[in-house]
This record gives sequence, structure tokens and C-alpha cells, in this order.
Amino acid sequence: MNAHQGSGIRWIGLIGALLTGLAVAARCPGQCEYEVTVIEGPRSAALGQASLYGLGLNEQGHVVGYFHYTAGWDRPFLWTEETGLIELPLPPNSYEARAGDINDAGQISGGMTHNDLGFRGFLYEDGEYTVLPPLIPDAGWSSTSAINNHGTVVGYRSITEEVNPYNAYIWSADDGFTDLGVMDGPFSCANDISDTGIVVGWTGVLGHGQAFVWEDGELLLLGLIPEGTTSHVNGVNNRGEAAGSGAMLPDHPSGITGQPALWDNGQWRLLGVLPGCDVGGATDINDLQQIVGSCTEPNDTKHGFLWQQGVIYDLNDLAMLERGCWIQRGRAINNGGAIVAHGYDQQYNAVSYLLVPIDRPSGDITGDCDVNVADLLFLLGDWGKANSPADINDDGIVDFWDLLALLRHWGS
Repeated sequence: MNAHQGSGIRWIGLIGALLTGLAVAARCPGQCEYEVTVIEGPRSAALGQASLYGLGLNEQGHVVGYFHYTAGWDRPFLWTEETGLIELPLPPNSYEARAGDINDAGQISGGMTHNDLGFRGFLYEDGEYTVLPPLIPDAGWSSTSAINNHGTVVGYRSITEEVNPYNAYIWSADDGFTDLGVMDGPFSCANDISDTGIVVGWTGVLGHGQAFVWEDGELLLLGLIPEGTTSHVNGVNNRGEAAGSGAMLPDHPSGITGQPALWDNGQWRLLGVLPGCDVGGATDINDLQQIVGSCTEPNDTKHGFLWQQGVIYDLNDLAMLERGCWIQRGRAINNGGAIVAHGYDQQYNAVSYLLVPIDRPSGDITGDCDVNVADLLFLLGDWGKANSPADINDDGIVDFWDLLALLRHWGS
């Protein structure tokens, strides 16, 4: 044991003695309210306002996605607070495209429809496109799902001259393609990659597959969700926690046909759905284990949700929306707690919303706009770690000074 570890253990012992008293004194956990920025599609005198869908979000709050007019082709966009909406140029030899994800360096992954070859994934950087082809370049399809802060892209690509079957891949400029195979095939798709290189996705047949995690060359099939028939993962964080969904057993007593789910510590955890919903799914997770997604009522009304610390919230209750606006899906969430969501405005145009927590105090590690026992437990769990959300003073490690910063704002 080194001196740092010994010091950390002594401090944890002292903190443990205080924890019971702090827990009794602490208020019930709070929950952030969110300031709302509407990101709407461009307007045309002839066609009206375009429908817009935000898909990706980075730590700077930059949003990417696509928009289209009625019966029109998809157009990729980038939105920042400084520039507003920017329509990105179409990739060469394509007639439509979508921007799907963006990293902190501004690299964008997405997909396009080639004039002659069908669907292709791409990387966009500094005004230049890099097309990521299928295994046979002039046949089949390819697609991207996500890009991390190292510029590594994941998705799927065809492995024969036909579109099907296809397999999950990892691609980087330095290493090219790493194909992950069809696993429990005949299909596989990589849906997300963390900055630590953890890849998640699904394998099998659409509607009858199971989730997987790939890390350092090792593949793990995650099996089915509890009391379910499938599993699917859409997002992964740098701690190896993954969020997705699964179909429940037919005629399940709860009446719920599909549930959002969390993969954590080697097992599935069902997150539940909002009251009145009978199906739901999670789309993204950040390093604070905040999860966003959507659930649907039997009448097809959709609600965007935020799940954290065991509680599920309707984003429509947390966001400061104008009357008549509605959030249907939480699409992505960053480590600052900002969320990009789909919905509609007062005229029922499809728009995206950027939700930013209001007055989040220093020391709020868990992102609920309150400094309480949950933050203390998170800090203790990450004691001595680097690259942790609990590193409040940003000195590279979770230690005594972060504890002091947290206690200084206790109850804020």
C-alpha cells in the first residue's frame, strides 16, 4: 500500500463516521430544472418550416442532426450557440445525408445515400468527408452510429456483395477497420463507443437480438433483460455502464411490453417507465449515470424522460417549455447534464430542444442540482481515481481537496 492509498483509507474512515449524521441532516434529493433553447429547421416560403431532429451532442453543447422539408431529402446540420444552425455540405456523389454524432474536437460521424451505391457511413472533419465503405467497397451498405473523442467511429457494414448480412465494426484513421463479426448473428451493429474504447451494440435479428459489450478485444454477450425476450444497448459511458432496452415477456403482468434497462456491475437493471406508458427505451447515458430516452402511452403519446438515482422523470415536467410545446424523446446527454431532445413546437413542427440545467451548484457531482449524500457517496466510490466526475477541483484525482469542496457547498 502506498502513502496516498493509506491516506485515502484514513480519510474514508473519518468520513464514514460522519456519514450517518449527514444523511439524517440532508434534505431529500433535489432535481434540476432546465433552461430550454429551441433548435428549429429553416423556413421556406413555398414549403414552410423544415422538420428538424437533433441526434448528437458534445461537451461544448454543439448539436448535430438532420432536417427535411415535407417529402424532401435529409440535410445534415451543425448547431452551436455562437453560430446558430449551419447546413453542412452534402458529401460528394450523394443526394441526402444525416449527421449522427459529434465529439469535442468537432469531428462528425454520419450517413449518406450515395447516388449509385446506396447507404454509406462517413466522417466529416474540417470541411472534408471520409467515406467508410462496406467490406466490398462497391457493394452492400455501411453506416456509422457514434464517434468518441479519439476520433474512433463505430457502426455496421455489409460483409458480402448484398446488404445483408452485416457486422459491427470499429474504425480509426490510424488503424482502419476492425470487424467484430456477426457473433450470435446473422447481424451485428455497434451503437456506441466510450472514450475509454468500450464498444456496445446488438447482435442477432432485428426484434430478436441481444446486446453485447466489446472491450480490449474481448466480447461479452449480455443475455436478455430480466423477464424479457431481447436486449439492446444504445449508449455506454466511460465507466462501462450501458443503457438500452428490451422486450418483456408476452402478457407480462405489468402490462409493459418493453422497458428501458441499465447494464451495470455485470447485470441488467430495469428502469421502469413513466405512469401511463406501456413501452419505453433508453437512448444515452453519461458518466453520472444519468439516462435519457422515451416511453409511449397506449394512445401513442410519447414522453421524453430522464432517469437518475433510481427515479424516472418526465422531461416535460423539468424543462421550462412554452405552452403547447412537447418533448417526445431524450436523445443524448453530456457529462455537464445538458440534453438534446426531440419534440414539437406550438405549431406542431418537429424541432429539437437543448436543455441545460439551471443554477447547478459547485459540488453537485450527480447532476441533480443539489449537494447531498448522493454526491458524497459518488465521491467516496471514486476516491483516488483519475478522470472522474468527482474531481471537483479538476486537479486530476479525487482526493481530500474535492471532499472539502463538496462539504463547503453541502445543502446548496
